[in-house]
Amino acid sequence: MSEELYQVRQGDVSEETLKEIISLKNQYWVHPYESQKKWIEENLCDDDIHLLLRIDQISVAYLSICHVKITVDGTPCDMLGIGNVCVGRDFAGKGLGRAIVLAANRIIMDKGHPGALLCHDALVGFYGRLGWKLLTYDTATLAGRAYEDNVMLLQDSEQHAISVDINKNF
Repeated sequence: MSEELYQVRQGDVSEETLKEIISLKNQYWVHPYESQKKWIEENLCDDDIHLLLRIDQISVAYLSICHVKITVDGTPCDMLGIGNVCVGRDFAGKGLGRAIVLAANRIIMDKGHPGALLCHDALVGFYGRLGWKLLTYDTATLAGRAYEDNVMLLQDSEQHAISVDINKNF
């Protein structure tokens, strides 16, 4: 069994790879192919990264790493956000989500940017075990709209902010 991490810039992604990505995403976020493709085109920039974990040349896990600007208490910071984390349902429970997030952590740290992710309460423990810490806040916006779920940062300790503004969905 051969395991491979495959990364490709959004600006270089092939239609075939896009189909693999959308197939994995559709197992959790069911939308027509064209709708998924449009979301990717509107929310990922050319330099953002698609990261796929493949086993025997079959894509089994996916996430995106994108450039995002997060302003915490008035101080803007360029970050790399991970999103769209998913593992093919036939491969769930085998540690592949952990493996792909840890790979993303290495990529983020190698690029020297802080990391950010957005998640529901049920996933805080999972990401916490992989080095992510909560950024609690009083108010937050995501792409100009009120945001109430969790913001986590790839850092050593939790922190609290009065206000958080995230410039785009990822």
